[in-house]
Amino acid sequence: MNIFNIERAYKLKKERGWDKLYWCIDFHDTLFPARYDSSQTVEISASAIEVLNNIQTNNVLIAYTSTPEDHVSELCRDIYKYCGINFTYINDNPEYIGNDYADFSKKFYYNILLDDKAGFEGETDWLLVKNELIRVGEW
Repeated sequence: MNIFNIERAYKLKKERGWDKLYWCIDFHDTLFPARYDSSQTVEISASAIEVLNNIQTNNVLIAYTSTPEDHVSELCRDIYKYCGINFTYINDNPEYIGNDYADFSKKFYYNILLDDKAGFEGETDWLLVKNELIRVGEW
């Protein structure tokens, strides 16, 4: 996992006076194992729940998922109901649309991405995220 972006994001947050960061969290093989069938259940590890509950305190969680639209809202409700994790947005960030130097009309804005396609390994890397947050004083 690429943990240096966590330190960099929190450093920029402090330098620029931001009140929050935007964390994109992929679902399949990041938050829970992919099933690739209609029997998908929410089986989130205790370490992932602990980390995400810490992160959501002062930040925004964005569900970054290919889950079909007719299932994703229900899945997010289940995650909140059983784990207390609240995804504010799904594949979108309407809070930041850009400025004269950046156009986020086709690619939404985020600070940190946790995704198996970006090298995150759901089975092991939640502890690395926790340790990095502790190291940078954000735990």
